[in-house]
Amino acid sequence: MSAVVDLELPRLVMRRASAVALAALLAVLAIGFWRTNDDIEQELRAATSLAAAFAHIAQATQLDDRALVRALHTQLGEVPLRHLTLTMRDGQGRLLLGPSSEREPPGAMAWVLAAHQRAWPTPQIAPVTWHVPRAVGPPWRVVLEAAPHSERHEALVQLGWLLAALIVGAAAMLGVMAWSVRRSLQPLQSMLGVIARIRGGDFGAARTLATARVRELQAVNEALAALGAALAGAEADRRVLSHKVLTLQEEERSSLARELHDEFGQQLTALRLNASVLARMLRAQPGLAEPATLAAELGERGACMQREVRNLLERLAPRAGEAAGGARLQELLQSIIGGWQRAGGSTPVIELDCALDDAGPELSANLVLAVYRMSQEALTNVARHAQAQHATLMVRWREGGVDWRVCDDGIGLGDVGAAALRGNGLAGVRERAWAFGGDLAIDALRPGAARPGLRLSARLTAAQQEAA
Repeated sequence: MSAVVDLELPRLVMRRASAVALAALLAVLAIGFWRTNDDIEQELRAATSLAAAFAHIAQATQLDDRALVRALHTQLGEVPLRHLTLTMRDGQGRLLLGPSSEREPPGAMAWVLAAHQRAWPTPQIAPVTWHVPRAVGPPWRVVLEAAPHSERHEALVQLGWLLAALIVGAAAMLGVMAWSVRRSLQPLQSMLGVIARIRGGDFGAARTLATARVRELQAVNEALAALGAALAGAEADRRVLSHKVLTLQEEERSSLARELHDEFGQQLTALRLNASVLARMLRAQPGLAEPATLAAELGERGACMQREVRNLLERLAPRAGEAAGGARLQELLQSIIGGWQRAGGSTPVIELDCALDDAGPELSANLVLAVYRMSQEALTNVARHAQAQHATLMVRWREGGVDWRVCDDGIGLGDVGAAALRGNGLAGVRERAWAFGGDLAIDALRPGAARPGLRLSARLTAAQQEAA
């Protein structure tokens, strides 16, 4: 059962988001308190103004008409009533005092007010009406009624303030969360780059990662560093093992070559001597010329077999371990090409492009042998399977390593992966390239052509040869 991991990133994001949410809540409370205080103040002023208007109306019998109307206009003009309208008409119905004209709200607010009115219609509230007696003439009529439109407008404005505060708070909280997540996960970009470099073979790339601020991302950094170190160690072990396998192969070939030389060499030499002696003896006897000729031909065939065995021994053990340097490698490569050219038949024309003058002592015997074997196996594949007319073997020394390439104009390979798994031709070339710090690249020389050909290329690092 896996242990529960306490993640820091969600806590970090929620802590910052909670701080913004708290700030938004405090802002809403502050706006609410401010608006509440303003409403209280306006309500008190409006109530006081209404009481003062009633006081003037109560003294109507002591004031003439003009003085009463002027006093009411002054009072209600300075402090208007709140959600109420006061109307006064004389005995003939003429308007003496009425509500002040209100400005129409903006288009959006007018639409909201109309929608709210349609959804929740205002109930009908009967107005309060009474008559004010006058010294001269009929009494005046006073009407006090509710103004639901202004009340609705004020309530919706209050709601708009709260909604705006909530929107700003939510936007700020989302912004802070996005910033926190982006800032916290920013190291992921460099981690992905390091992973790509590790996949490409740069196992020390994790050492370039900066320390992450989030604990779990730092754990990923450390895991990548450990993985890179483990892969580097495994790669080093595999290279050492590959060198050992290749060394055992060469030792086995050398042992086989020595046995062939000791056994076949001596027997063929004895066969040639016996054939030569037999030919001389037969020539000395009259009438035995034809058997003498056959004995001489037997000796020639023995010599031919001895040369073939010698060539076979050279391919098995080219004595690359006895000498190093560019001259020795060039000599070995020329011997490979010469052997195929002497074979004749459908063997392609092979051109050698060798530039190893600057190699010096860095081109060791092990590296010479590796390049020789790679060239031998690659040219064998060209001669036997490519149906090519021309091939090029290029070997150049460049900045502490060997650039190696074999190209041909043959039929190419349909499935490179399957071809690399068949036998030990391309697989052997790849193994030797990999053992010396490189990798074998296989692609078509002329992609899309009827005869695309094949190009094998690799770079062998001289620094890797010490492990051989």
